[in-house]
Amino acid sequence: MAGLRVLAIAPDKAFLREVRVVLPLAALELTGAVAGFRILDPVTGALSGREGLDAFDALLVQRQAPMRVARFLSRSGLPFVYDLDDLLVSRASYRRDAPDAGLREFVDQACGLCRRLTVPHRRLLASLESRLGLDLAHKAVIAPNLCPLSEPVSRPPAPPRCLVWTSSDLPALTVSKRGVLQAVREFSRARNMPVRLIGEFDPAIVQALPGAVAMGRMDYWRHKLFLLNLPPSIGVAPLETGADPHTQEFVDCKSDVKMIEYGGFGHAGVYSRAAPHVDTDLKAGLLADNTAEAWLEALEAAAEAEPERWARESRAIVRARNAETAAASGWGSALAEARLDGPVSLRHVLEGLGLKHHHPGNAQDGYPPHHRLADRLYHGVYQRLVPRRLRGGIGRLLEDLTR
Repeated sequence: MAGLRVLAIAPDKAFLREVRVVLPLAALELTGAVAGFRILDPVTGALSGREGLDAFDALLVQRQAPMRVARFLSRSGLPFVYDLDDLLVSRASYRRDAPDAGLREFVDQACGLCRRLTVPHRRLLASLESRLGLDLAHKAVIAPNLCPLSEPVSRPPAPPRCLVWTSSDLPALTVSKRGVLQAVREFSRARNMPVRLIGEFDPAIVQALPGAVAMGRMDYWRHKLFLLNLPPSIGVAPLETGADPHTQEFVDCKSDVKMIEYGGFGHAGVYSRAAPHVDTDLKAGLLADNTAEAWLEALEAAAEAEPERWARESRAIVRARNAETAAASGWGSALAEARLDGPVSLRHVLEGLGLKHHHPGNAQDGYPPHHRLADRLYHGVYQRLVPRRLRGGIGRLLEDLTR
């Protein structure tokens, strides 16, 4: 049977889209399981991927999208794969945004409608079932995060020269922040090692680490190239272990992706002794309880370890999570099991989503300006800036007015 032509509907969240959509689909394309794919951003209407591909055998929806996506999928009855990599329906106190009614409604509907649900681990599946009150195990496919490397990294044996702390979201720390920062600060000073901060960090964290080099955000592939070319280093991946129940559940549903990023690329690593780093098939670096003493001890041990240790771990991680070989058992099987009865045209999907004026090329602004403006105001401004409780009150007021 010929490879699947896949249309992925994914919001423009570059890092997550690359790791949970582009990487697995590109790997499946190399093996022939996927004949080609395109990605549609349902907020901006932008299309990327193989231009000219206008009929599809499978649909993949990622994370959250406007509710019109769920309504279209419900009306059309088209089977699809829904990929969810975080417990989006749970509030985490360290995050600026909070799950509102619209987000929860989309996740609830997408989980209920999908033919297959891909998640990185069973902890997230269990929390989703509990939170949503849905039986999802029968449609769930475990699809761990993948490593983009096909070969392990070989580095000259040398002691680590710096610390690296990557955070694609705000660091997942609350009550443990002080102890972790104290350990990193003391170790950085004693060893004269700079701390390279990649991503979004509270200015207080930057100020608390005198040796910090704030490098800002990096897209997925630039970040991987950075790790590949970086001299031997120690990656730090602190995660909260003593938060309030909602925050802790959110943190516990994170994945082991930092072990892939540090260990897979041949670097030493120190990781909080948290669920994502304990409940995993990967072995990478050292685990530390979230106290200053434990973290300092682990950092010292990582600095003194034989470099060959990190080379061995890189080989094992690449072998276990290499995208080209590991994508088939997760995303490959899910897409095959959600294959459409017959091809669906790109134009049919665009019209069903209200993108009637969208040109089927790789346009960046393919649907009416007032739709784009409304979506960007809602998703980019309103949801980010208006507090959750106020949004709830506004929603109830509008419902009363339109009833």
